[in-house]
Amino acid sequence: MRRYRLLTATVLSLLLVLATLVVFPVFAQPTFTGNAPADFGGLPDTVAVTDPGGVGDVGVPIPPAPPGTVSGWDVAVLYLNYDHATDTLYVGVDTFGICGDADGDGNPGGTSAWLAGLGGVDLADLSGTESFCLLIDTNNDYVSGSGGPGIDVVVGVDSVNDITTFGAYNFVGSPFNPQAGFGAALPNTVTLYANPSAAAPDMEFSIANFSTLPNASFTPGQAFSFQINLFMGSLQDNGVGEDYISSAGATVSVNVVGQPPPEPGVVPEASTLILLGSGLVGLGAYARLRWRGRKRKSRP
Repeated sequence: MRRYRLLTATVLSLLLVLATLVVFPVFAQPTFTGNAPADFGGLPDTVAVTDPGGVGDVGVPIPPAPPGTVSGWDVAVLYLNYDHATDTLYVGVDTFGICGDADGDGNPGGTSAWLAGLGGVDLADLSGTESFCLLIDTNNDYVSGSGGPGIDVVVGVDSVNDITTFGAYNFVGSPFNPQAGFGAALPNTVTLYANPSAAAPDMEFSIANFSTLPNASFTPGQAFSFQINLFMGSLQDNGVGEDYISSAGATVSVNVVGQPPPEPGVVPEASTLILLGSGLVGLGAYARLRWRGRKRKSRP
């Protein structure tokens, strides 16, 4: 009986060791919380594009705005992270306040007294003429600063609708007036984490099937590049400016590192493991039968 128990324990130990050999690839993806620096900062292959203007490059009339007021249009860093395994681009926009809070009063859905006094409004849900535009040149044929053709996609909200229409669209306008360039909606699902608020101040979203965007010519797993421009602003926040990365009509190149395929033969196939495990179990059963047979023969 001891021999059988020992053999059974050995078989189970071997199966456990084999199970630890099955290594599934793990791809880092941001977990959205509305805090872009925390969500993207520690991930490998994240591209961080810093607004060269820094804090305060979005004009705010002081006075009547209180000293130190910073508009929620003021971008700090744009984060981009592409996941080859799922063909998804993750985007995070870190602003110096609450994204979309035009007057910087901590309430992105309400107008402060000083802005109202200027005849301006700060509307909720990126409504009215408030807009968020991420322009994408998927095949790098746009000449930065030219304002000419080449921008393929715009993701966000135009100057007519609100955040409920946040999505991906064909771009049909001028990079100098991006909020008016939203064409037909694209089939690529854009998932917005949340409407920015005090609890989740940054704009975070994902773009599915990124390699299928118009004029994209790469296959997931390959290294590739594209160009982007970011715009946020409103025509109704009198006296408050808007922000671009890097500037109106100018694009920034984004280079994505390739993801090499797993080396063949390093990880045993599932069928091989099952056959090996079955053989070990069968060996244990055979040993048990032999032990029982010997036991019967030894009886008087």
